[in-house]
Amino acid sequence: MPNVSLGNDQSGRYVLVVNKNGVVEQRKVEPGHLVGNLRVIEKGLTKDDHVVVGGIKHAIPGQKVDAELGSAAAANWSSASKVRIIWDVRDAARYPCGKC
Repeated sequence: MPNVSLGNDQSGRYVLVVNKNGVVEQRKVEPGHLVGNLRVIEKGLTKDDHVVVGGIKHAIPGQKVDAELGSAAAANWSSASKVRIIWDVRDAARYPCGKC
């Protein structure tokens, strides 16, 4: 997943994910090594998770969002709108490390 999507706080590293109901959740993760600008995630995500990579300032845990699926290429997308770009964890299969 894009390294810029990782956050950190006093309890460790996390990412924001959008659940099946369109609600943002903060998910604790165990990051691994970098492959280019992609970060391997060793633990904390499943193949069905959607990680927020754009519009993060609008993604507040516990709030419902209007999410739009994207890809690693879309991670640099920016807009003043409230549409979110989401990294689909299943995209990781397209990358050499298989977990990025």
